[in-house]
Amino acid sequence: LYVLDIVKGPLIRVNVVKLDQKSHIVVFSLHHLITDNTSSRIFVEELTTVYEAIGAGKPPALPPQPVQYADFASWQRRSVTREGLDQKLAYWRDLLADVPDLELPTDWPRRSAPSEQEFRYSALKFRFSPELTRKAMDLTQATGSTLFKTLLATLATLLHYYTRKQAILLGVAAGNRRHPQLKSQLGCFFSTIILRVNLGGNSRFTEMIEDVGQQMRAAFADQDIPFEYFADRLQLKCTQQRVPPYRVYLNFVSPPGGKMTAADLTFSPLFRHTDRNTREDLILN
Repeated sequence: LYVLDIVKGPLIRVNVVKLDQKSHIVVFSLHHLITDNTSSRIFVEELTTVYEAIGAGKPPALPPQPVQYADFASWQRRSVTREGLDQKLAYWRDLLADVPDLELPTDWPRRSAPSEQEFRYSALKFRFSPELTRKAMDLTQATGSTLFKTLLATLATLLHYYTRKQAILLGVAAGNRRHPQLKSQLGCFFSTIILRVNLGGNSRFTEMIEDVGQQMRAAFADQDIPFEYFADRLQLKCTQQRVPPYRVYLNFVSPPGGKMTAADLTFSPLFRHTDRNTREDLILN
């Protein structure tokens, strides 16, 4: 595997490892700038279609794409100048106002100056028990909600327990493929959405799930516009030396899956993060 240089390129590399006369391993390395979770699945599906066609002695026939990624980028640039943008900026300004720093408890004192922080992270894998998963699904069904909303409300409650903060900002991933023309398009479309969960008062947990749902509907309405644009207009300095306004990030997307077999091919996803830095305190995938 290679470290992909976004300046020099290329952002995709392909290596073929020959095991014997009939067995080979093909390694595709793609930078996140040109792919996302959905694109990985589309890439495998199209690669399988081409491989099967060539194996059958037929010309590959992939469906034509109505738009290209450059068209999406151009539309996105135009969208940030449309009418009503000031209203959207006011929404985000109000959302981020008067929210104290989350201040998660840590094993070691946090360095005061952002320039002194190393932003190094470690990963821990764990599984929810079948019983806990069943209870979460039962609660989701009983409230007429989605598992995503239930997990968001649960996470916010847990963070409130440890920090005693009445308002908590959470970063979440949005697929950003609402337009039908983008459903089968390759590229990095996902964006970051910020949700504000208010835990003041004596609200029931089921009411908080509904409040999270309302926050999601409002925030996801603007998922087409990158958060970085709002951050720049609101003068939020989200750089490697300064953390974003949220401390915790929830990435609730289905992974490309385990091994997949098609024709005489077996695809096995392998994720390798070459950059062991993060600006968030906690990321849940």
